[in-house]
Amino acid sequence: MHPHSDFVHLHVHTEYSLLDGVARITRQDFPDDLIKRAKELKFPAIAITDHGNVFGAVKFFTRCMEEGIKPIIGCEFYISPTTIYDKVQPNHITVLAKDEVGYRNLIKLNSIAYLEGFYYKPRIDKDLLLKHRDGLIILSGCLHGEINELLLKGNYEEAENLCRWFKDNFEHFYLEIMDNGMEEQKKLIKHVLELSKKLDIPVVATNDVHYVRREDAFLQDVVLCIGTKKKLEDKDRLKFSTDQFYLRSAEEMKEIFREIPEAIENTIRIAEKVSFEFDFEKILLPSFPTPRGEDPNTYLRRKCEEGARRIYGGKIPPEVRKRLDHELNIIKDMGFSTYFLIVEDFVNFAKKNGIPVGPGRGSGAGSIVSYLLGITELDPLKYNLIFERFLNPGRKSLPDLDIDFADFGRDAVIEYVKNKYSSKAVGQIITFSSMNARMVIRDVGRVLSYAESELDRLAKMVPQGFTIYQAIETNPELKSLYESSREIRNWLELSSRIEGIKRHIGMHAAGVVIAPGDLTDYVPFAKTSKGVPVTQFEGEDLIKLGLLKVDFLGLTNLSIIENTVKLVKERRGIEIDMKNIPMDDKKTFKLLQEARTLGIFQLESHGMREILRKMKPQVFTDLVAVLALYRPGPIKSGMVDDFIERKNGLKPIVYEIPQLKDVLEETYGVIVYQEQVMEIARIIAGFSLEKADDLRRAMGKKIPEVIEAMKGEFIEGAKKNGYSEEVAERIYYLLSQFASYGFNKSHSTAYALISYRTAYLKANYPVEYMKALLDSEIQNSDKLSLYIQEARKMGMDILPPSINKSDVYFKIEGERSIRFGLLGIKNTGEQALYEIIKARNRVGSFKSISDFIMNVEFKSLNKKNLEALIKAGAFDEIASRTKLLVGLDRILERISSLKKDRDSGQLNLLGMDEFIDVNSLLPSVKEWSSSKLMMLEKDALGFYLTNHPLRPYERKLRGMITTTILDLKEKKILYPSVIIGGVIKNVKKIKTSKDKLMAVFVLEDMTDTIEVIAFEESFNRPGAPQLKEDEIVVVRGNIDVNDRGVRILANEVFSFPEAESMFLKKIIVKLRHSNFQDEKIKELKSTLTKYKGDKLSVEIHYESKKFRWVKFELETKVRMSENLFDELKEKFGEEAIEFRTV
Repeated sequence: MHPHSDFVHLHVHTEYSLLDGVARITRQDFPDDLIKRAKELKFPAIAITDHGNVFGAVKFFTRCMEEGIKPIIGCEFYISPTTIYDKVQPNHITVLAKDEVGYRNLIKLNSIAYLEGFYYKPRIDKDLLLKHRDGLIILSGCLHGEINELLLKGNYEEAENLCRWFKDNFEHFYLEIMDNGMEEQKKLIKHVLELSKKLDIPVVATNDVHYVRREDAFLQDVVLCIGTKKKLEDKDRLKFSTDQFYLRSAEEMKEIFREIPEAIENTIRIAEKVSFEFDFEKILLPSFPTPRGEDPNTYLRRKCEEGARRIYGGKIPPEVRKRLDHELNIIKDMGFSTYFLIVEDFVNFAKKNGIPVGPGRGSGAGSIVSYLLGITELDPLKYNLIFERFLNPGRKSLPDLDIDFADFGRDAVIEYVKNKYSSKAVGQIITFSSMNARMVIRDVGRVLSYAESELDRLAKMVPQGFTIYQAIETNPELKSLYESSREIRNWLELSSRIEGIKRHIGMHAAGVVIAPGDLTDYVPFAKTSKGVPVTQFEGEDLIKLGLLKVDFLGLTNLSIIENTVKLVKERRGIEIDMKNIPMDDKKTFKLLQEARTLGIFQLESHGMREILRKMKPQVFTDLVAVLALYRPGPIKSGMVDDFIERKNGLKPIVYEIPQLKDVLEETYGVIVYQEQVMEIARIIAGFSLEKADDLRRAMGKKIPEVIEAMKGEFIEGAKKNGYSEEVAERIYYLLSQFASYGFNKSHSTAYALISYRTAYLKANYPVEYMKALLDSEIQNSDKLSLYIQEARKMGMDILPPSINKSDVYFKIEGERSIRFGLLGIKNTGEQALYEIIKARNRVGSFKSISDFIMNVEFKSLNKKNLEALIKAGAFDEIASRTKLLVGLDRILERISSLKKDRDSGQLNLLGMDEFIDVNSLLPSVKEWSSSKLMMLEKDALGFYLTNHPLRPYERKLRGMITTTILDLKEKKILYPSVIIGGVIKNVKKIKTSKDKLMAVFVLEDMTDTIEVIAFEESFNRPGAPQLKEDEIVVVRGNIDVNDRGVRILANEVFSFPEAESMFLKKIIVKLRHSNFQDEKIKELKSTLTKYKGDKLSVEIHYESKKFRWVKFELETKVRMSENLFDELKEKFGEEAIEFRTV
């Protein structure tokens, strides 16, 4: 044991007590770091005993071992005084794991507490504790311990009997005493010592630690208030009555218990008894059944060689054999053969059952073993992918193979794994939600009783993803408040101390763990608020423990590809083998170069489209680079611009030394990939790939001591290979500069393949692809609206929903038309829609509303469903929306009555329409306006489909604005100013505290909606808009990003006529080669002369055979006239006319 301290804390709560503990174990840079403070106080050992869980055990153990402190794993259990099946208030009891057996029992009890004993809290009972007693050390607990509660109530005999029970049944039982300055504790100590002496039970001193330093008591109080939704000023709230629940020094503890030295000495004795340590060297793989009990290493080799002969055609090429032997030797030495067989097995199951599997993900795509087994689709030799980036022999942890499955089949694969290895051996993984900067500012402000407006104002000053102190440094307004206001400074400093604290548990979206047997023998389980069992350890902890953790990811794009391929076969009779499509397809690269990539995997964001436009990818490796470069680091560093300029010949391609050309040629001399860093270290310094990966990792994570330590070795190696020290220094500096921006080439290549495949299908089979794409987002109105616009731009007709023609999902009609799917209508359940299709298939087309209602099974269809279908226009061919909506109640009442008569046998009619005068049920009412019908349609669909209030103004608006609302939201960066246009919705006008008028409204354009804040000065002038519902306006303003999204702070709001006059300065007429004939030119001149004026200059864009576009401006100017625009549209097509501001 450590020589400097003779006391050990055995009752300690950390941040994993979830809003009832602020001692950190995950933030070494914080002053409230528990382990750092324990080391300062020279404790030889320390325990973790969080409330009802061991969430933090692995991290706690790791940190303690790093600091040379002995970790003791424990838990403060909630224990029912009766049984876990009784709904009674639990007591507390402290339980420590003495050894491996004790740890197994500790985690078993944890799992039972959550999975069987949960009632407000996870609970065990005394019978369970007795059953799992081996290897456990029991402390009687705090004030809420059952023995202590009995003593405080004066039930001494009962308390004594309970002590005897514990002593008789548990080898290591101690009476726990605390003195945190509370009167009840002082009374208890006297009674506990009497029992100790009478029953010969040892006592042990603890401090019920909840925070690290005494001054952190306020921090703990605030966190408790957050957890219990109280304010500090509230009288009836849970709070600690003293500030003594901190990590006291040994000297303080000895002074407090100077009269009871054995209570201090027993802490050391207990710590010495503990011998449990996690074994991070162990690999805990389930056994895999091989044919005839074949050795896993031999079986893996055989399967790989079979795969190699199949892929390479008979004889295995020498370079493949060499790489395969290299990988298999490493896999065998590390004991991972079974791992690859397990993964291959469930991937193979998916493929055999028609569930598409992604071509690869992460560094696993760099393994030829994975490729030959069919786990991945990328030949690592072809793409220069490095195995050691995936599996480094120097770091013995299980490989991390994340697998993408089509989203429709992901659950089936998990179910297969559960069936194969037993459902008890397979489990979901926990995830923790932590308190981010904005959340914590609001929560702390609420606890401190600040007004909601103040919470909102301060929180919004923190950009998304920033910490509080990062925000203070980057936001001048926040910095000024922090420096000038003591209140704000205290608020922010307190918030920053709580920032990142764990708040809730949830289930990891994709992570699954597979054990050699019952998972509860290896890890404890918890239960989420939704009742889903999850491991108490996070994924990284499970990997440390040697368990097999796999991310089963559901990827919608794989389903889109699969569905497109099926549609092409159905419609065209063409079978597409996606693995063998041409990788140099001209249509695909044209689409990519023109950035027509909405709906394309990884390539549809505004920023990505900008890069594609500039780069103009010509080969597949360009696409790989695009995916690697589109990240904040490379963009901010200028790497992206440098890459594009070199690629497009605008800047020379230079290599530091000629030997780097082979490594960097495909990326035009720029270090883009982590694998390039490794290759350069191998070529220049003679590093093994294992060592090169260590260097890559250190540089990527910016670990200065490792970078500095490896520098000498690199330079010495380079000198041995004939390079001067100066060159070696230069290259090492180059690597250190770029390595932190480098991306995993294996992952980028695998995902670029999915990007290319989706682009190929969109370019070559556009209608089928867009149908599959629309189906994938059928219940996401924002995406649906976007993709419908894209389909229209591609020349497709989107036909409205029809009760007689639509299917549940979208449907292709004719060559280039897609019929809207009924499931895209809000408030219509899938089951109800299938009932409609079923009835339609049975009776044929519905002829009237009564025909529809009489024939559709109404158990799953109701009035709300019907209203939604009518508003969306699905009944337009039967009757008008106005009449149906106005008369719906009457129609339903009449038909329901007749239906009951028919079902009871009182009416024997083949067709109800013969009996019902359908027209008499429809009211004679004036048809609603087109704008009202449009609003109803938007209410039903979430967007405008058949018409849009902005359509007549669309081309002019496009010339005025600087961005669409959708593009503005996608960019998510602050501009000095933007101009947007649209129609006003949900307008509210209010008076400010300075008695000025302020308008808050939603502005909607053809792509999205955004909130606008407009103060009086932005619209209070002659000719200004009235800011009323459905008015079309143009707004010039600044972007404001807050935690609810993006909004516009308006500088000026213009009516449409104002904006038209102010912004539109030029009309562009685009003439393609076919239109550029003498007769057409004469027509154009004649039309322009007819509307001669001084408002708009005219520019002709001519598409020649030789050049993409030739531009020239005419001397003639024209006046603003709708008739002019109509004539130009009629003669040259609407797409040929554009407006510009300059």
